[in-house]
Amino acid sequence: ERIARACARRKMIVDFHGCYLPCGLHRTYPNIINYEGVLGNEVNKWDKKVTPEHKVTLPFTRMLGGPMDFTPGGMRNAVGDNFVVRNTLPFTNGTRCMEMALYVVYQEPLVMLSDAATEYAKEPELFRFITHIPSSWDESKVLEARMSDYLIVARKKGNEWYIGGINDETMEREFTVPLSFLDAGKQYVAHLYTDGVNTDKIGTDYRYTTREVSSSSSLSLKMNRGGGCIVRIVPR
Repeated sequence: ERIARACARRKMIVDFHGCYLPCGLHRTYPNIINYEGVLGNEVNKWDKKVTPEHKVTLPFTRMLGGPMDFTPGGMRNAVGDNFVVRNTLPFTNGTRCMEMALYVVYQEPLVMLSDAATEYAKEPELFRFITHIPSSWDESKVLEARMSDYLIVARKKGNEWYIGGINDETMEREFTVPLSFLDAGKQYVAHLYTDGVNTDKIGTDYRYTTREVSSSSSLSLKMNRGGGCIVRIVPR
C-alpha cells in the first residue's frame, strides 16, 4: 500500500509483478493496473503445469480477484506430447491461436509481449492484430463457457468488437456464434484467426480469413484440442 500511495502522489501507475493475489487494493488506488499472482507463462521453462485446461480455468478463478499479468504472447507453441519443458526458447502449451486469444480473454490492462521482437517480425499479420488490442474495454459478453473446458468472450472498444476463444485438450469443439450484439443496419468486416489443420503436430499452424458480417450473421468458430480462435470485427 505504501508503494501504491507513493506512486499515486507522483501520478505513476503500478504493475505488481511477482506478487501475491489481488486483495482489492486497486479499488482504493486505481493507479494499480496489474498484478501477477498467477501461474503464468514463465513456468513453461521448468514445468508442465501451465496446460490449456489451466488457462481455461483462470478466468473462472484467479481473474475474479482483478487484473492478471499472465505474460502471454509466446510464439513457440506446441500441443500434447509435442510440448517439452526447456529454459532456452521455451514453448507455450497450446496452439498459436490459443496464445493470441489470451490477449482478449484475460483482463490485463498492461499487456506484455513475452517473446523476442524478432519472433513477432516473422508474423506481421498476427503482430498487427496484437497492436490493435485495447488496454481497456467498454463492454464484455460471455458467449460460450464451461469452467476448465472452454470459454468464448466478446469485448467492445469504441466501434470495434473482439472475440477470443480458448479450449482445453480433451476434444476439439465448434460453436456457432450469433453476432446480434453488433449495431443493426451496419456492415462490418470480420478478421478471423483460427486453428490450422495441423495443430496436433505443429502448434503454430493457423488460418487467417476475412468475411463481411452484420448483426444478422453468425460465425462458426472451431477450436482444436488445446486450441483457440480470435476475431476482430471492424466497421466496413
